[in-house]
Amino acid sequence: MRWCNDVKAQFVLPQEPVVVAAYLSQLHRKTGSPSTVSMAYAALVWLHDVVDVTCSNNHLKTGVCRNVVEAAKRNGTQRKNRKLPLSIDMVKRIVAKHGKVDANLKDLRISVIVLLGFAGFFRFNELANIKASHITFADDHMSIVIPSSKTDVYREGNKAIIARTDNATCPVHMVLRYMSAARMDHNADGLLIRQLVFQKNYNTYVLGNKGISYSRCREIFLEALKALGYDSKLFGLHSLRSGGATAAENSPSGPVSDRLLKLHGRWKSDYAKDLYIHCYH
Repeated sequence: MRWCNDVKAQFVLPQEPVVVAAYLSQLHRKTGSPSTVSMAYAALVWLHDVVDVTCSNNHLKTGVCRNVVEAAKRNGTQRKNRKLPLSIDMVKRIVAKHGKVDANLKDLRISVIVLLGFAGFFRFNELANIKASHITFADDHMSIVIPSSKTDVYREGNKAIIARTDNATCPVHMVLRYMSAARMDHNADGLLIRQLVFQKNYNTYVLGNKGISYSRCREIFLEALKALGYDSKLFGLHSLRSGGATAAENSPSGPVSDRLLKLHGRWKSDYAKDLYIHCYH
């Protein structure tokens, strides 16, 4: 009622959808909070249901009002503190340090995390749930089955194809080295990325039985960046996913098509994809 008086709009119930939409838009501009807009919208929908019980079609539930709420939610995902994407040069430096010929299992693990996350555009949950049996190796690539993904609501499964490059940062070569060092059977049902156990008597690491947590994976990734002189506060595990997508979009040989980017990154929309890509000018 107060807002209607301020903008000199007539306060009636049920209210016209365009008036409610104008109120929700101003509320979003004032608060910048998608949740506040959603709560106000839900309250108004409920109020109109109560006031006009004979109306079977509440016009606030669809159309312009719903669009304003969805727009507020989308704008809210563009956080000011989004982490920076990992660059190709950063990937090369990490692998140069941790992927040497005499690298131990601990160093090979961080190399695999970085290369797979970057090349496969993997979310942490996807990366952490890869099993040795999910990976199929071919002459020029490897194929990784993703049983479930954030956008795979029907659990139909996805597959990531990662090319063999035969250079120092080849993800296929690094995964094979890691599995060999870990003595991991290619058909095993165990997780690929796991906790490590240090054996004092042999001064070496062996694979544990448990998978790696998000916090631990993030910790060792940021430690690797910090050791190379990078400001670890600017990066997170999503930097791997966004870094790979950004590198593909800004490739010297030309950008990858949007269709292939969305397919490889398991994004359902251009909007979701674009959130991860940093364009260089």
